[in-house]
Amino acid sequence: MSINDPSTHEHRKRLTRRRQWRSVWRFANAPWEQSFRQFKRGAVTFGCGLALLMYTNAAIAPSITQELVALLALCLVAVGFVVAITAHLRMLLARLLYFFLADKPKPNRDTEIDR
Repeated sequence: MSINDPSTHEHRKRLTRRRQWRSVWRFANAPWEQSFRQFKRGAVTFGCGLALLMYTNAAIAPSITQELVALLALCLVAVGFVVAITAHLRMLLARLLYFFLADKPKPNRDTEIDR
């Protein structure tokens, strides 16, 4: 087998796809408590950033200080949003994978329905 052999290339592509699915599966199968804790932290950070931004615009006179504090607030908003949306996507993905891939109970065909 050479490096340019098409079967080797296909094998590598399959391995790469498997690794991607494994990493998606691991990402989605985090405990619910961990995902919800991450979502809460992101939402609180987002809210604190918004509150700081509103406070900055209302209480600080227009100056370079106001702009720097507003920049800090926007950074907090962005970080909070990314953390919260990542946790939310993790919970959504876990539900979708469970719905589509989990073993569903099979109907019991040994009992008579029409008695």
